[in-house]
Amino acid sequence: MAWSTYLAGIRALIGDRLLLTPAAGVAVFDEAGSLLLLRHRHDGRWGTPGGGMEPGESPEEAARREVLEETSLRLPRLDLVGGFGCEAFVVDYGGGPSTAYAVFLYGCVVPRADVVLQPDEVVESGWFSMSEITSLGLPPDMEVMVPAAISWYDTVGARSAAAGGRPDDVGDRPSAG
Repeated sequence: MAWSTYLAGIRALIGDRLLLTPAAGVAVFDEAGSLLLLRHRHDGRWGTPGGGMEPGESPEEAARREVLEETSLRLPRLDLVGGFGCEAFVVDYGGGPSTAYAVFLYGCVVPRADVVLQPDEVVESGWFSMSEITSLGLPPDMEVMVPAAISWYDTVGARSAAAGGRPDDVGDRPSAG
């Protein structure tokens, strides 16, 4: 896991003590309802694109930046799915420092596309149907967030997909962050 300069500075001060960190991610669905998941290098497990927020960033700005960095996708309008944090959101990075994340999760619908992965953090990507997701063995944080994302898709995202979505409205509205 590559730490930002900001987080590296905090780690230099506090060492391996537990650090609470704000983060943002996106449940990216295609028009058929398949969810984009990435297999992360640090633990080999599947999850939605996302990562830590930087000082001065809104949650939505961080979510968009992380998705662009990890997948090369530019996103349409984002809807806030929810805010998450509990014991399931504590991540141990290989016996070193642990981080407890407080996550803003957004949802959106895009046309299915190939992604260009960030190889130092992501080793694989895939678009998964709801039935395929259950066999992946998701990490604890994703066990909490993915059902919420699926519920969002079932109530909001599917209507957006049926209406054709608006993948061209990237960045043309103020941040809700």
